[in-house]
Amino acid sequence: MEPAGRTARRAHRVRAGLRPTGGPPLRVRRRAVHRAVAPAVHRLRRRSPSHPLRQPDLRRPRTAAPRPRRHPDAPYGREPGTGAPYSDKSKLAAGLLQLFLGGAGIGRFYTGHTGIAIAQLIVTIVTFGLGAVWGFVDGIVLLAGRSTDAQGRPLRP
Repeated sequence: MEPAGRTARRAHRVRAGLRPTGGPPLRVRRRAVHRAVAPAVHRLRRRSPSHPLRQPDLRRPRTAAPRPRRHPDAPYGREPGTGAPYSDKSKLAAGLLQLFLGGAGIGRFYTGHTGIAIAQLIVTIVTFGLGAVWGFVDGIVLLAGRSTDAQGRPLRP
């Protein structure tokens, strides 16, 4: 038979929500089960600013990735292979202008090659429009190859 003191202590522990034989309190175990069942709800409660157990956020604040600085002599970047600065002219714009208006040499006027552009215009006029084939082929070359502007800088992709 147990002494009266031990029985009274057991009854007190049960009323307090503790295990009668010792060990972790029953409330802690219930809370752990609740976290396992609904972790998202628990996280939301802990994040609310009024929650008494809210822990401070010790992580570094999230910032946007640093933007690359532009160099004054290469405002449009550099070509990966050679490191030459890109031109302010677009390769796509030059190629499409040359494809559709190549008979007049418009794509070459755009890139700054005025001599070739005037030659294409004259050949198209003299051959009654057959010289436009030169402009069409030149547009394909502008789009497919490594084309440059009048200063020798590669056109932007």
